[in-house]
Amino acid sequence: MAGEIKVRLQHHKDRFEVTLPATSRVSALKQEASRLTSVEPGRQRLICRGKAMGVFPIYDLLQMHNTLSWLEVLDGSLELQTLLPKAGAELTVMLMPMESSGDQARRTWQHYQRVLLAWLRSIWAFMYSFFHSLLVPSAYAPSKAHKEHHTDGIDPTDLARLAACGAGG
Repeated sequence: MAGEIKVRLQHHKDRFEVTLPATSRVSALKQEASRLTSVEPGRQRLICRGKAMGVFPIYDLLQMHNTLSWLEVLDGSLELQTLLPKAGAELTVMLMPMESSGDQARRTWQHYQRVLLAWLRSIWAFMYSFFHSLLVPSAYAPSKAHKEHHTDGIDPTDLARLAACGAGG
């Protein structure tokens, strides 16, 4: 396929149209996407035909073209024309920026901090209630204004009255 390939690139709500030579590599598309979106190529995840470029299953690509090598698939040197549908010279690609390793580490650290604080709060609540019950037992004793239970004063042999009060079995 000689000529040019028209690539429709979508990044968030922005849409770009890029025209590249048919023999261009995925790495060239990443460079062009970087120029248009200011997302550096190392953080780009390009999705074409429902699959992430560079994460294409090897057997899918080998079924499309028997001439591909493992190295072409993994290092971004795959030609764009191998990704084209059988009829057409147009690709639709979606760009999703990946999280940098520093952001991933920061998010993981914050998660561990939240988990640790939750455990410390639980331990503190248990210790506080235990020692508070030892130091101020009157806070846990029934008050003098304890109201009489509605079954108090009923003869235990009077099953009908016990059942009516909810104390029957």
